[in-house]
Amino acid sequence: MGNMGNMDTFVNAMIFLGGGYMLFAAYMMKFKGEVPKSFLSRDLNWDTARDKEGYIRFMFPANIIMGLLMIILGLCLTFEEKLGLVGDKEMILLLAAFILVLIYGVIAMHMQTKYLR
Repeated sequence: MGNMGNMDTFVNAMIFLGGGYMLFAAYMMKFKGEVPKSFLSRDLNWDTARDKEGYIRFMFPANIIMGLLMIILGLCLTFEEKLGLVGDKEMILLLAAFILVLIYGVIAMHMQTKYLR
């Protein structure tokens, strides 16, 4: 296993922790009315954004769903051997995580344009 095992562990941890960060961002949205800067385009200023409530109303459930899916994927990949997810099945899960991140990014950018600009 060697270096690939370490890389797998790192990637799995990043997917899992990314899901946790998504849930943290959802918490910040719902209870603090804020969005972490890392979730916004660099050229956006949250303080002067147009419709913060509309953005949060749409993105809160998106963050909850995405966060939970990423945590589940991270756990499945971490325990892939116990779950029998080896070879092609592992690659499908990694591809699913990548596609989810892309879809979330497209949705988030679209919603930022719609609600915050």
